[in-house]
Amino acid sequence: MSRKKQQKERMRRERARQERDRLREAQRERAGARRAPPRPGVSERGVSGRGVPQPSAPPTGESAQDAARFLHERALRWLFWARQERTPPSPEILRELVTSGELETYRDDRREYAQELAYRAMESPDLEEAHRLAIGALQSDTTCCDARRIVAEREASSAIDRVGWLKRAVTEEEARLGEELLAEFDGRLADAVECRPYLRARLDLGMALWWSGRRKRAAHHLRRVVELDPTDHMGVRYPLLMALLFLGEHEEAAVILDQGQPSESELILRWARVLNELLAGREDEAQTQYEELREEFSAEATSLATPAPDDFPRVSFYRDDIVQFASTCLRMLHFAWHAHPGTAEWLQARASEEQAAASEEQAGAESQS
Repeated sequence: MSRKKQQKERMRRERARQERDRLREAQRERAGARRAPPRPGVSERGVSGRGVPQPSAPPTGESAQDAARFLHERALRWLFWARQERTPPSPEILRELVTSGELETYRDDRREYAQELAYRAMESPDLEEAHRLAIGALQSDTTCCDARRIVAEREASSAIDRVGWLKRAVTEEEARLGEELLAEFDGRLADAVECRPYLRARLDLGMALWWSGRRKRAAHHLRRVVELDPTDHMGVRYPLLMALLFLGEHEEAAVILDQGQPSESELILRWARVLNELLAGREDEAQTQYEELREEFSAEATSLATPAPDDFPRVSFYRDDIVQFASTCLRMLHFAWHAHPGTAEWLQARASEEQAAASEEQAGAESQS
């Protein structure tokens, strides 16, 4: 390495060390300590002037479960960074990495340090905290894809503006990863841990397009994520299924439904199957599917037949929160039931019959008593 390059490397490591010191000082301030002045050359303003990040202390108690979401991916990054190996590390290998000192300078890598802040942002239950951490990540590495998509959620002025932010993030991340790497892992992109933020950004772009009303484009991006990662470690097939039902693509939707596992979101998949049979013109089969659901889940029929409220929760950015993700898929299923002539009315008619029968039965019981 030339003397000039060595000097640049020393300067980069010094900046990374100073950035860590600043964030630690911010943590102490949150605990009540007096904050030291910012180091020279670092702006006190974030991406939109909302201030520097002040990450909280490591979570404890119930919130510790949130902090475990990306532990496996972290371990994959450690191993790839230290040894350029992509196999899932065993506990023995992780212990060896730590005790051998191979990870001693890991945090000095500005890109890896930024990614660590992005992980903490995705694991934080507080969206404001997530935003502050994402800003900190971008101050360390302006290309951090996960941080860019988090900031897009908080700072975009509209749904369409957020689409623009995410499009830029996806396009620039594709360029950064390079055609050779993307081609090598095409069809198994999640195996390359450095490509996972790109998959998350593409998922966010698909969802942003959906909420902005561009449904076909949304389905295109969601479909592409599933093609790039057939193992579907993020569960993208569920919002894709709801998008296909909305668009009336019943044949492609049937393929996803046939791949569903009984233990995976079984109830929402069963209601999706009823709708898909109607879209395919198989009303008798739809009725059969409905009959299997009606006794135990008739209330869900009434709910789905009623348009989704405006305040129904949606995913802001992907953070591996299964409850939030399922809620968003449920809202998309609401939209799908109301996107085609007669489908919601078909469901409402049957739900009304159930309600009338239940009311008659209750009235009869009361008269006898």
